[in-house]
Amino acid sequence: PHAPIVINGDSGFTVANGVIRGAGTPLDPYLIALWDISGPTSGAGISIRGTTAHFVIRSVSVHGGHYGIHLDSVANGRIERVRATNNTHGIRIFSGGDIVVEGNVSSSNTQGSGIDVLGASNVLVRGNTLAGNMVGINLDGAAGALVHHNNILNNALQAIDQRGGPNAWDDGYPGGGNYWTNYQGIDQCGGPAQDQCTRPDGFGDTPYVIGPDNNLDRYPLMILPGSEFDTAPPTVAITSPPSGSVFTTVPIIVQGAAADAGSGVRRAEVRVNGGPWIVATGTSPWSLSVGLAPGGN
Repeated sequence: PHAPIVINGDSGFTVANGVIRGAGTPLDPYLIALWDISGPTSGAGISIRGTTAHFVIRSVSVHGGHYGIHLDSVANGRIERVRATNNTHGIRIFSGGDIVVEGNVSSSNTQGSGIDVLGASNVLVRGNTLAGNMVGINLDGAAGALVHHNNILNNALQAIDQRGGPNAWDDGYPGGGNYWTNYQGIDQCGGPAQDQCTRPDGFGDTPYVIGPDNNLDRYPLMILPGSEFDTAPPTVAITSPPSGSVFTTVPIIVQGAAADAGSGVRRAEVRVNGGPWIVATGTSPWSLSVGLAPGGN
């Protein structure tokens, strides 16, 4: 593991324990690549401040710090194929703008956000995986952000968009939006207004709402990107109550587990005696309160 990287101003990029290539121009941007950075707990693994030089952060692992990557009042940057894990905050962009954040994994930043965009403008957030964070993607005071084709998976709060805008959480139609593990909509229709109900089109028929200002992902993805060719079925089981159990009062709590190694599981649905499907709480485990009729169920 390398020491943290701190870069200030337009005087050039300097770094301890490493080499950075490039000239900071559009055709030859500074390149920070192939680093494994641990900590620090009170700062950032990579911190870049106050520059308009062109730069790329690529194929870096940052973990165990307060910030994985922190950009402050910068422009003309790209963050790509980075793994930011087990930090307080994964990737934070403060002020500045014209930044691309693409193809990264920011996960298990359990006290903060996978990606923060605070007061910055024209930030593209595309093709990232945000999993198991306190907040998946946080736009606060951001303007002109474009957020699409991200996998937003099981964060305590999936996304925030407030005090800024306008921002877009999809790439229009037929471009599409993001994959949300807690999206509960169905896909029976298609078209820009999702009102052409002759066949599904891979997008949810109802938008996904991002709070607290009720911004919309108009075309939430129904299939986790990259899992289109997953042919192995999910597994599902009822773990409680055991078969043959007898009850004298209703309702009862039914519990189980559902999993899919290839695509993940968005939801579990339960029905009793051929009745309507009802969405259970959780996936692995899942649970649901159900009523029973006298006799066998």
